[in-house]
Amino acid sequence: MITLWLYSIVTWLFWPFFHLLLIRRRLIQKELPFRVRERRGIATKRRANAPLIWFHGASIGETLSILPLVQLLLSSYPKAEALITSGTIASANLIETRLPERAQHQFLPLDHPVWVQRFLDSWRPDVGVWAESEVWPNLLQQCKLRGVPIHLVNGRLSDLSFSRWQQFNSMARQLFSVFDSVLAQSARDQHRFQQLGADRTVTAGNIKFAGDPLPASKTEIDGWQAAFLDRPVWFAANTHPGEEEVILDVHERLKDQHPSLITVIAPRHIERVPDIQSTLLTNRTHALYSEGPDMIAAHSILLVDQLGVLGPLYRTVEVALVAGSLVPGIGGHNPIEPARNGSSVLVGAHMESQLDLVDLFAQHDALVQISDPNSLYDVVDLLLSDHGRRQELISRAKLLVDSQADVLRLYSSALLPKVSEIIGEASI
Repeated sequence: MITLWLYSIVTWLFWPFFHLLLIRRRLIQKELPFRVRERRGIATKRRANAPLIWFHGASIGETLSILPLVQLLLSSYPKAEALITSGTIASANLIETRLPERAQHQFLPLDHPVWVQRFLDSWRPDVGVWAESEVWPNLLQQCKLRGVPIHLVNGRLSDLSFSRWQQFNSMARQLFSVFDSVLAQSARDQHRFQQLGADRTVTAGNIKFAGDPLPASKTEIDGWQAAFLDRPVWFAANTHPGEEEVILDVHERLKDQHPSLITVIAPRHIERVPDIQSTLLTNRTHALYSEGPDMIAAHSILLVDQLGVLGPLYRTVEVALVAGSLVPGIGGHNPIEPARNGSSVLVGAHMESQLDLVDLFAQHDALVQISDPNSLYDVVDLLLSDHGRRQELISRAKLLVDSQADVLRLYSSALLPKVSEIIGEASI
């Protein structure tokens, strides 16, 4: 049986490799050179002399999903400050543009005992709110030793994650029992957390339903609406390696039926744009989003090379594929974003990380799930040609999202009493 004690010993023995890992990540541009010390637990900002609520989300999706909770708790506790941590450059860049007052961002340290202790010594959080399925053994154990309660919100466990944790059942039970509460996305997730040792769990729903529409200025929306005017457009959002090839093949086939077609591709990781250009788009003329709407007039492919621009695209393109779902191993991305922002929703066959959401959308006929590239071609062709069906999907998806707006109240009623035990009564 793998125990926390053995995990801690192994991380001590491999300390030199932690340093090498950070060096490698810097070389491949997965760390910001001027902030890499945060990954060693060294604070680059100062903790305020106030109660500190610590929020953590691994990447963009998780970090953005907890913003409604950040705003809720900061408004409920006007004397408190917030620390938001994440683990990717993209999430850091995006969250810095959306930080509420009395909140600041740091990168989470790698899970080495020294770095974890250094981080906690600097920030001294009073309570932690972690998103989805983030479980770092050394960090969680140190929080327990210091008496820092950690609440897991929007908790979910995919089939693969659950299966892996079951293989290390003894360690899992030690870890998940540390959480002061687990607010799960679904009854299935709640049952899985209970099986792994979490004994204070509740089904609270998916907090992503509580998010605001993605930011988009009127200037951006008007510009792209004018650029796309009278041309059929479809959008593949958050693509991964292996998916762009499928999308471009479908694009070529669709052009026979839709000669003025525009295909928009937004890679999940923006640093992949040069590679996509040098491989898949070498012999294809294309425009970059950063060049502005006027450039698309002479092209049929638009490659998104900026973060934070999905909002204006979802608002101007009525056919959207949520990628990360065309090839196995990723598990799909959040279909709520296009639904909330006015686009119809298509997803691929590989949505293992979003099963409950896919089931919910399917029950309301609010999305179309694609089984293979041929069906992707068929469905996009149909939706580009059938305005009525597009509008039906858009309307059903928006109604579904609106019907789930009460989820924030459920989280509020579950979290506020627990936070109040630590930092005082809420001012609401």
